[in-house]
Amino acid sequence: MKHVRRGATVTLSILALGFTSAWAQTSGGPEEIIVTASKSGAATIMATPITIQAISQEGLERRGATEFNDFVNLIPGFSMSDQGAGNKRYVLRGITSSSGAGTVGVYLDEIVLTGENSQTGGGLQADPRLFDIQRVEVLKGPQGTTYGSSALSGVVRYITNKPKLNEFGGSARVAIGDQNHAAGPMYNTDVTVNIPVVTDVFALRVSGFSQEKPGYLSNRYGDDANHERSWANRIQGRLMLGDKITLDLLYSKQHTHAGNNIYFKTDLFGRPVPELYQSPPERLRFVDDLKLYNATLNYDVGFGTLTATASRTGRLLDYRRPASQVIAGAARVANPEDPSVRSALSNPRQSFVNSYEVRFASDWAGPVQALVGVYYQDDRRFFASLIPTVNSNGYPDPTSFGRYGSLLQNRELRTHVTEEAVFGEATWSITDKLKLIGGFRAFKFDNTAQANVILGTLGTPGAGLGVLSNATETSALGRVIASYDIMPDLKLYGQVAQGYRPGGNNDQSAAALGGATVPAGYNSDHLINYEAGVKYTSPDRRFTAALAGFYIDWTDIQLSLRTLPRPGFPQVYAYTGNAGQARVKGAEIDLHFYPIAALDLGLNAAWTDAIVLQTVTGGGVAGDKIPYTPTFTANVSADYRFPITGLLNGFVGGDVSYTSQRQTNFPSNSTSFDKLPGYSTVNLRAGTEWGVYRAAVIVRNLLDDGTVTDVAYQTFPALNGYFRNPPRTISLEFSGKF
Repeated sequence: MKHVRRGATVTLSILALGFTSAWAQTSGGPEEIIVTASKSGAATIMATPITIQAISQEGLERRGATEFNDFVNLIPGFSMSDQGAGNKRYVLRGITSSSGAGTVGVYLDEIVLTGENSQTGGGLQADPRLFDIQRVEVLKGPQGTTYGSSALSGVVRYITNKPKLNEFGGSARVAIGDQNHAAGPMYNTDVTVNIPVVTDVFALRVSGFSQEKPGYLSNRYGDDANHERSWANRIQGRLMLGDKITLDLLYSKQHTHAGNNIYFKTDLFGRPVPELYQSPPERLRFVDDLKLYNATLNYDVGFGTLTATASRTGRLLDYRRPASQVIAGAARVANPEDPSVRSALSNPRQSFVNSYEVRFASDWAGPVQALVGVYYQDDRRFFASLIPTVNSNGYPDPTSFGRYGSLLQNRELRTHVTEEAVFGEATWSITDKLKLIGGFRAFKFDNTAQANVILGTLGTPGAGLGVLSNATETSALGRVIASYDIMPDLKLYGQVAQGYRPGGNNDQSAAALGGATVPAGYNSDHLINYEAGVKYTSPDRRFTAALAGFYIDWTDIQLSLRTLPRPGFPQVYAYTGNAGQARVKGAEIDLHFYPIAALDLGLNAAWTDAIVLQTVTGGGVAGDKIPYTPTFTANVSADYRFPITGLLNGFVGGDVSYTSQRQTNFPSNSTSFDKLPGYSTVNLRAGTEWGVYRAAVIVRNLLDDGTVTDVAYQTFPALNGYFRNPPRTISLEFSGKF
């Protein structure tokens, strides 16, 4: 910690020397970021007639961003339920769900990363590390016509830097830091090299990332209980097949091994424990292996661009959670530390998503343009629920068992989902100022699932293979967008857009173990979003503003519901059901002001009112707030650059974010901890730049706010687990290009 503080002091002192010279700069603001969100070609944010925010590579690097948490507060109306690495549930415009498919589409280039919530009640959203990323685009509102299912409330797109055909070069970054309460220093590093193998014909781009975060939680086995290690690599190739055909190839692998960020306030007997302590006897962990493959062919046919893309996402997870107390209750053993019931719940799961898309985006000489395409996705999933006994050191151990054996449960679920779709969009420039866009998507889903109970509760013989269930759906949706340019830099727009998530099958094997029954499946849910917005950029580019208001009708919501306790069987079992109707209304604002070129003052804020309209048993009553949806979020930021010497420049910046209170459950289904308090976090950054080199001090959560941000409920008996804001982190970062 001392070396980090000393470096921070030196850097801040250097910055102070040049502060007074900055006011001489007087030119306008920066150039606008180019985005490709519409799939119809590149355009500025101003020219794109939907609500969209984009964060450039410079913006990510300035904040030392390595993951989603590091920039989410820059997006008005975006929050999340965060249970650690690889286990996040995104909440955008009040649309979130504890079960079923994801509600926010997530992509890396053309590759589908969208998470799904089945069997977990969490998000399990993959968290790609931010190295060699050109920009991040966040599209607001339903994007189902162009991005398909699970884009109910929007889409997040991570756009990578592509290989350069005629330039050798690269970049490197290294950071070392200290996190409050942590067991040791943390570090991360990434390196990128671009190699033009055959100039103007073929190039390779190779990049890698490594990060180590010592844990800030402890358990009976010592400190460092939630240590996190992650590494990733990416290999990209670009091949020119003539003047008009480009083939891009990508392979990436990311591995994360982490303890669980959950902590407890009591032990298994209800006695208080030290602060930030994991009291269960089992060691908790989260292992995430993510492999990505993509090939994209772009062919300029003269009057438009033909794109063909094929992707594969492979993900292997193993999530180990507490089980001793639940098993002790089921076995009617008074002591949950008894070796016969001391156990962990292990949920290994695999998913393999193959997706294929062919689309054509026109470039006609006229007022009408078109986008048409076909899409196919094949998604195969495997989920297992194992309860192994653990030994006296907290590890699963086949030699550690009592009267019930070493494996207290073993069940599996295999799921196969296919999607076929045809989509299109037409743009009509009625005048130079007035534009009308209409889009559609027709789709068919087929979902099959089959469970296999190998061992029942407490190691009893399982029932074997269950019924092969099937759910099929064919439907269509659309959207209409209108925009009007009052002036070149003042645009009004409005849209009516539909979004959807497919239905599916419930895993009935878990409930069957306890003699309970759950519905065989659940239906798709749908929403319709009504929206109006305005974008403005002053002629000198010193002021930009984006404002939007929206109203959403959401029907047949997919939620995690629970069976009711029965006499002699206090356990309850989760299943996915359709829980009535909700209404969401809100407003968002994103402002930037550049009083001088070197000073960027930013403000974004969102107000969201998301309530249930229809009472459903287990799903809330009319008037309940939708869980995990803050009513108000805001972020205020300032970034300032100034010269120090002829070659040396400095920068300082910071931001303050606020998130209002949220519910973890419907208020009518009150639990022991159903309200998450509001909180604020403060981040600071400062550094120097000389040419292509940069040194910076970055402080996250300056005031070490430890507000609880999520709760994991235990059903029998109650031993709730908690998640908090990550503690204050101070890091030194050095980067450069070559």
